[in-house]
Amino acid sequence: NRPGLALGDIAAALVSGEGLATHCRTASYFSAFLGSLGCVSWQWPWREAWRRKPALLLAAPYSLAALVSTWRLILLFFARHQAAYATHPDPPNLFVEAYVRVSDEAPGWWWSSQLLTWVTVACPMAYLEAQRRRLPPRLALAYVTTAFLGAVSLALPPLLAHLLLQE
Repeated sequence: NRPGLALGDIAAALVSGEGLATHCRTASYFSAFLGSLGCVSWQWPWREAWRRKPALLLAAPYSLAALVSTWRLILLFFARHQAAYATHPDPPNLFVEAYVRVSDEAPGWWWSSQLLTWVTVACPMAYLEAQRRRLPPRLALAYVTTAFLGAVSLALPPLLAHLLLQE
């Protein structure tokens, strides 16, 4: 019986692990992610996009689809990892195990390395364009934090749309 995406399975996976430090790291991670996502969502120029460039509003459903598809797989992995190692006396680290699974085979390693290479270009580009178009630094940081902690596919479309609206 493999765990699914029931709320109980997800909650069990997120609170699994030894000690208070693990729980604090998990809470900090999700607080930072949800806080940055909330900041991006709250500060996004919805009305201006509707008036000037309604096509840019397509960034919202695309980002929502990216959030659901990416995090569905992540949470499913969390739940399955927790179920597989629930009774193990010394389970492997969840994040190390996730990285091993992604990069253990050539296609996964290739895609992972391409993403990491691309990020080294995208981060300075996002910073410079945000600065050039007078996007507040805390908002630019919120976009980058959302990308790192949530998903690049979640944060990039609204960032690019926001930058286009700042022209």
